[in-house]
Amino acid sequence: MGTADVAQDSRFEMRHNVVLNQVKRGDDTLAIQFTRWDDLTEDQKVHIAELGKRGQTIIREQKRSVVGLGLLKPREAEHHVADALPYVFNNHHFMRSWQIEEIRPRSGNANPERTDERYCIYDELSDSYGYTEAWVQWLIRHCVTTSGFEKVTGRKPQPKD
Repeated sequence: MGTADVAQDSRFEMRHNVVLNQVKRGDDTLAIQFTRWDDLTEDQKVHIAELGKRGQTIIREQKRSVVGLGLLKPREAEHHVADALPYVFNNHHFMRSWQIEEIRPRSGNANPERTDERYCIYDELSDSYGYTEAWVQWLIRHCVTTSGFEKVTGRKPQPKD
């Protein structure tokens, strides 16, 4: 592995936590400029490799923690399933399916966080549940047949008009 390969390999990146302190600046003080990667032009990005030991730090924006990232509200999940099935699928079917499959506790349970996290996550802040794309796909896969629909929802399927 050559020097250029090492420089481009993320295994050799250094990560630092920096605490900034305001100090009097003297001639021997190194000034560090923070620049967001996404704010650079393409030419500047090309020249990053040439910066060397200039004391410049490039910051690449990272995904920060977001509550509920990728989760669907019940109505959204229900509509995704309904659009994919040849049968009527409504909020009652959606509710019965999570009850029958026990992917989350019923309302009022003392432990609402006890969910099957593959399919459903409890959000304490909003006191609500978010459903995963895996749950939507599971429902579609199991409800596409008459027998599967009955087993998952406890109801006979009705064809869409």
